[in-house]
Parts: sequence; C-alpha cells; structure tokens
Amino acid sequence: MGIISENTIKKVMIRYLRHYYKDRPRTGKTHVILDWENPDGIIVDGSISFQTEEGKKFLATFEATSYFTKNEVVYRYDTRILVWHSVMFSFVATAALLLVNLSVNVLNMDKIGLWSTLVIIMGMLVLLAMFFGVILNRRHEYRYVYAVEQFKRYFADDQWIAVGEDVFPDVTDKHYKELKRQCVYNGFGLVEISNDKKAALIIAPARVDVFEGKRKELRIPMTKLSENLILGKNKFGKKMGLSLLRYRQGIGTELFIIVLSTMFMGAVFYKMMENRELKRVDESKYWTDVFTKIDTLPEEGRAFLEESDVIKLPEEKLDVYTPVTVKKQGAVEEQGEIIIGIENNQLAYYDCSRFDNYAGTKYLITYALLEDRSNALDEMKYLRDNGFEGNVFWMGCFDNTETDYAVSIGTLYKDEKRALRTFKKIKRDMGIAGILTDALSIEKLENNQRDNSN
Repeated sequence: MGIISENTIKKVMIRYLRHYYKDRPRTGKTHVILDWENPDGIIVDGSISFQTEEGKKFLATFEATSYFTKNEVVYRYDTRILVWHSVMFSFVATAALLLVNLSVNVLNMDKIGLWSTLVIIMGMLVLLAMFFGVILNRRHEYRYVYAVEQFKRYFADDQWIAVGEDVFPDVTDKHYKELKRQCVYNGFGLVEISNDKKAALIIAPARVDVFEGKRKELRIPMTKLSENLILGKNKFGKKMGLSLLRYRQGIGTELFIIVLSTMFMGAVFYKMMENRELKRVDESKYWTDVFTKIDTLPEEGRAFLEESDVIKLPEEKLDVYTPVTVKKQGAVEEQGEIIIGIENNQLAYYDCSRFDNYAGTKYLITYALLEDRSNALDEMKYLRDNGFEGNVFWMGCFDNTETDYAVSIGTLYKDEKRALRTFKKIKRDMGIAGILTDALSIEKLENNQRDNSN
C-alpha cells in the first residue's frame, strides 16, 4: 500500500470540512484557499471561510501532515526552555532559602567561613536546578509540537490537524497520544486520513476559545505562498528552509527573574555578612594581653584599647558572691570600678586609671544602670548565665557627676556603626532568649571628663 501524500491529505481535508460545516448558517459563498501565509510568517496549509448570518466571518484552518512531514506533529523536548526554567526556579528557591536563613541561621558564616558559604550557595543553585529539571521534565508543557505551537500564534474559529494514517505506527504510540492530549488541551480538532482517502474524526475542535481572546486574529486576504516556497519542497512534499523550532518560547522573562533573584540574593548575602557573629576569644588571655600592651605604650600615646568583636562567650556560671580575684598590674581586689567576667568562675577588677588616657568618643552597650554595686553584679551574673558577655562599669570613671554602675554587654566600641550593629544583634538574641530589652541602650561616652587632679 502506497504512502498518502500531503497534497492528497489537503484535498481530502477540504472535502471533509465542506461536509462538516454544511449545516452551518451562512450568507454568500464558501471560500477555500490552499498554501497561504501572512506577513508574520504564519503558514496555513488550507482554510475554509464564509460569512455567517450575523455578518461575522467564520474561518477554519488546518495543518496537513504526511509520513514525510511527520516532524510537524511529532513532539520533541524543548530542552532549552526546560533548562532555563530549571535555572530560574533554582535561583528563586535559593533566594527564598537564604531569606529564611536570616532567621534560623542554619548557614552560619562564622562557623563555615565566607568562601565555604559561597561554595554552598553555588552548590544549592546547581542541585536545585537539577532537581527542578527532573521534576519539570515530566510536564507536557516542554513537549514541543510544531503544528500546535503555530496554531497558538493566531486565532481562527476552528483549527484542525490532519494526519495520514501512516504517520504514527499505532494508537499506542507516545507521540500520537501526546498529539491527542495537546489537541484536547488547546481545543484543536484532529482528523486522520486513510490511504483510501477517507477522513475519520478523532477530536472535534472546542466550541469555546480556550485562549480567551489572547491570540491575534488571522485576517484574509492573505498572500499566496511564493512559487519558490512551493517549489522549495523535496519530492516527498516536505517544506524546505523553514525551522520547525521557530515557535519556541523566548527566555526574556526567565532572564529578568534570574537577574532579579541574583540581586535579591546579593542583598541577603550582604545582610548575612552584617549579622556575622563576632569572634570568640579566650577572655582571660585577651584581657591580660590588652592591659599588658597598654602598660608598655609611651605615656603620651597611651590610650585604652577597646574590645573589637566579642559578643558571645561560652555559658560558664559565675559565682559573683565569692569571686576569685584575678590580680593584674594596676588592679585592686574587689574594690575596682570596672569588673570583667572571665573564664573559670573568675572576675577581674580594674580601677578607673585604665581610662585616664583614652581619647575620642566611645560607645558602651548597657543592659541596666544601677545605683547598687551588688545589684549590678547580680544582673551581670544573669546575663552570663544566659550566654551574654556581661560586665560592670562604674560610670564615675568617665564623668565625675555619675555614680551609677552600668551593666554592659561587651566593652567599649570606638565605631558607632559597629556598636549599633552589635546592639541590634544583641537585642534580637535577647528576644529569642526571652530576656527583656526595654532598658537596653547605647551610652555615648565623650572625651574623659573625670577630674584626675587627685
């Protein structure tokens, strides 16, 4: 049995459509055109049109496909758009996960480091892209059928796909099933033409426009296909020089979302760097080194060296009622105006002379201002029991008019922005720990106003 040609399919389809629409009310003649195109490059293998009694134009178009042009109706995976969609969704998902991480802090930059964090984020992008690729690959939207995609580009009252019976091996063929599914989903008709030139209705076109008026209307008159294009077919009738992939979806939207997600991730990453926990040090060794260094500086250049980036310390318990005094040069036992909690249930005491030569404005994060020293020590113990670096400063060290004890978190900061950033983080951590922060504040300490004449 011979192969039915595309031209034969067209003629049979015209005869079938005349019969299919014979009872449709109309005025005037019925117009039939084969092989025509519009200025946008839409190619129509055949059409039938007439004027309805309401004065509207009715247009039905069809795509004819033979065995040798079956690539027009055989689906292929649109790998390009699948990859772009996978990448787009991975960027969006990664941006969302980084935003959530600001609250839960699972991806802790302090523990794993800056570069390791970047590697993990890149790994997330790759793994999520692969995950979405596997998931999306199952969806029918990525099965590209040329005839269907061309129909999506324009509006006609009815659109048909006519295929020869030898285009698909049998009704169980996956490409045949997919073509039927897409015709039903998009509201297109499907007819099969047998070798004995008979048309069998497989699927009728939908009576309602599935696209809800979103497509551009295909207008008549159209130009006849050029003789070169008609002659530009091989002996089997296959169109030459026209890409069957020319209706693939663009990637403009995907690129925009990827760029937007990248900018968002950059902002979140910057916030993660701002919220980095400050480095944890051995406090005993730290204060020993600090005050040893101060004592070795020239008198005229000596200034108090404020603590840099220490917020949290291990949660050791402090017995402030029976402290073990750490004796350092210049310190006094249990009568010092500055009380620093360190490791191993110890407190270090320092007098105000340590601040005689500090210069410039400093900032102190205070949890409470108390008149009684023992109460200040109790609050300091409470903070340290909850994992915060509580210390006590007598404010008279900085101003002769002050007599209160400041329960501080950390020590002195010379940079206002750093102090404010640390203040916000401490306030957030205290809220998580269930500690009231109503009295939490930043004390601004100007140049030393204490009278040192005595």
